[in-house]
Amino acid sequence: MLEQLRCNAYRNFWEGVPAMARGLEESDEVRLLQFTGSATIGGHDAPFHSLLADRKTPRRLKVLMLSPLSLHDMAERQRTSRHSPEEYIERVFQTLQHLKSLRDAGAIQVEARLYERDPFWYFWIFSGSVVLYSHALGVGRRSPRIELREPGGELRALFTELFENAWSEPGNRAVDFDGFDSDMRSLREEVDAALGRMRAGADVHRIPWTPSVLPSPWNLSCETHPHVIDLLPFLRNELKTSSISLYCGATGEARFGRKNADFAAAIGARGQESRGIRILLLAPWSEKAVEEKVRASTSGRSAAETRDAISATLRVLGELRREHALDLEVRLREELGTIRLYAFDRSVCFASFLNAGPEPSPWVLLRERGQEALVPFFRERFEDSWEEAGRKPRGIVDLDEAKRPPEPEDLRRPAIVFDAQRFLLTVDDVPQKLMRSTLLFLLAVASERGAFLPMEQEIDGKPARRCRVDLGGAIGRETARQVIETVHGIGYRFQPWVRVIHVG
Repeated sequence: MLEQLRCNAYRNFWEGVPAMARGLEESDEVRLLQFTGSATIGGHDAPFHSLLADRKTPRRLKVLMLSPLSLHDMAERQRTSRHSPEEYIERVFQTLQHLKSLRDAGAIQVEARLYERDPFWYFWIFSGSVVLYSHALGVGRRSPRIELREPGGELRALFTELFENAWSEPGNRAVDFDGFDSDMRSLREEVDAALGRMRAGADVHRIPWTPSVLPSPWNLSCETHPHVIDLLPFLRNELKTSSISLYCGATGEARFGRKNADFAAAIGARGQESRGIRILLLAPWSEKAVEEKVRASTSGRSAAETRDAISATLRVLGELRREHALDLEVRLREELGTIRLYAFDRSVCFASFLNAGPEPSPWVLLRERGQEALVPFFRERFEDSWEEAGRKPRGIVDLDEAKRPPEPEDLRRPAIVFDAQRFLLTVDDVPQKLMRSTLLFLLAVASERGAFLPMEQEIDGKPARRCRVDLGGAIGRETARQVIETVHGIGYRFQPWVRVIHVG
């Protein structure tokens, strides 16, 4: 089920090293699909090399790396890095030499093969987890790392199948560690000849490649996006073209909870077409799960506010279904888990509730071309959670009855008005005493008319984020949250219930 999946995003290679160390400690066998391997095992100061060398019990290691004969792919990589094909070639040979040294020292039992075509993404497979990334997101150690963990092991089994299929590609070349010196001499001669042809101006083509019957990592593309806002154009398109759209989240409020929300508008734009929409949200009566969400969230909401957000989302979804005659169903789950998920016909997008740092967790987008494996996997996990929610007494939501409940007394919102003509903010008809820069900040937010004011935009000689802090200091942090909506990394805008009197 989705609650069993764990997704941790790391902003770069170094943040992912502890996860790699943990995976290596837990695993008797490790599989690596790499480019040159130099960042992880190609140098004495590389973390993965050091971790392997420190192990008291030998690990079985299967390594797939790009062949140094694949000059076309190395030249393509040169466009996004400062390294020449010759440097990449030396990294491959260096990595193989270190693997041979570790093997001779008894630290590992190793097999290595060289593949012909550079894939979109790379991964490490451990006993209980998979760590993956794509060089398209950033070269080398700057590329974000995504760690997926699952107690049942089905996800690992799927990636293992992907790896073994890539391992068995007919064009792969096995490295002979028993006859290592002669094997490397032979390979170097072939590489030198290919480099000579390239320097002479000959076009070095890759060997024609035909996809295998089984899923291959070359049929998958991986992207990360810092926020769901960046994904909205893609999500809207998938809603229009997919036979069924699945969403699993906590409150859904950022995408569904306001009538003018982009994703809610995209759902409504589907009209009366027969495509189905299935949505799983957190059950507001599940006190443990709601408290977990509050602890994991960066929004600063209370448990009562979280329940209110869920109720608001259900109300909007009910309105959408009635207004547009949509094939829309909602169920409530009692476990938070750690993953937020969109699943469509050909792609999945997911992020973690638990952030690797103070910033919101980035979203991962996986798209498959021609041979599907991961999309069905995530959709099946969604269906498991969907069926589990349906077995709960209140798990199935009647959207026709999803009306707004009475607002708790402790959640009563003050009447907030910002008059841009008079340069005045009032809360429950009481004028607020604010500094000039704070009032200019509110004026700048008002001028955006619903769009986000960037956090670093300069207001009266200081960044907008400083002005937002000053607002909290002047009227109180809780009241300031009622005035300004903050999306970390994006910016600020007025909450939808704030009345703004514009100039002119």
